[in-house]
Amino acid sequence: MRRVSAVLLTLALGSSLAALPSPGGFRFDLSAYAALPVTWYADGPALRHSGWGASAGAEYELEAWVPGRLELSYFGYAPSAISEGGELYRAWHGLRVAALAGYRFEPFEALWSSRLGLLAGGALTAAGYTDTNLAFAYPSLLAELRLDLAAERESFLWIGLPFEYMFRGAFRTASLGLALGWRMGPVARAPSRPAPRKGARR
Repeated sequence: MRRVSAVLLTLALGSSLAALPSPGGFRFDLSAYAALPVTWYADGPALRHSGWGASAGAEYELEAWVPGRLELSYFGYAPSAISEGGELYRAWHGLRVAALAGYRFEPFEALWSSRLGLLAGGALTAAGYTDTNLAFAYPSLLAELRLDLAAERESFLWIGLPFEYMFRGAFRTASLGLALGWRMGPVARAPSRPAPRKGARR
């Protein structure tokens, strides 16, 4: 039940932010992703997991540049495969806060003005092992390749390939995923009143 509540909170946050008035250039998005993490430690086996996540993001654009993006994600990873020696890495879930920046390239006219972009940054995650009371936190490095579909529109779909490298104490986890999102905005400023014409009566 706590996981469902966290996912709903993440999605509700993105929807609420999209409704807030803010200067032109701000965009908001909601997304979901599937991931294939691989975990290992020194002298230990590298074993793969499967996972999923949901995210809400807010970013500011300066033409092609994205100088700042904040992202809130909730995720869950299943237990790893079992090694030949019988080793297994536990399942875990958590809430991640990320800060990123990036660049978007010129649109591809042949692909309905779709636009390729690259984001990179870091994150902090509060997590817990599934079905236990063990909690922990860890930092990670992020990178994501994105393709905005029909990017000339104010709102559009995007497809992404997110990568994360996690520093989980003695463990290391590298995760590659496939994301699908809906991008909203830019959030418009409130319309200004036109200046009165010369000679017009007030």
